[in-house]
Amino acid sequence: MSALLLSGCVAIQDVDDYEDISAPPPAEKPKATDTPAPAASSPGFVILDLHEEAGPDPSLVRIVGTVVNRSNHQVERPSVRIEARDPAGRVLSRVVAPVAADVLPPDTSATFEASMPRSGSIRDYNAEVIPR
Repeated sequence: MSALLLSGCVAIQDVDDYEDISAPPPAEKPKATDTPAPAASSPGFVILDLHEEAGPDPSLVRIVGTVVNRSNHQVERPSVRIEARDPAGRVLSRVVAPVAADVLPPDTSATFEASMPRSGSIRDYNAEVIPR
């Protein structure tokens, strides 16, 4: 797997509600996700181990996870939309991050990571696979 550059992340300002999966709140220690959570609008894809990690910049939080392609189709240039949400479920910020693999064949996985502004208002993270 190749390294994922954070500069490839693109911030998006529009706010739509997506309810696919959530990571643990930032105040909790990150935990591995044993059970895959399907992305509702992306049949055949699951996101595993979505969690927050410390990064080199204290003003940012790093969100990482793994995308698994359980479909019967190869996907080129998949990406993941990640949203930080407040306790009311409102989206505070959103970023789209590329998956570390340019091509994701059936029954394979690849990691992703993105940076977002750190905020004490963040309750959890929501992620959705965007196949191209």
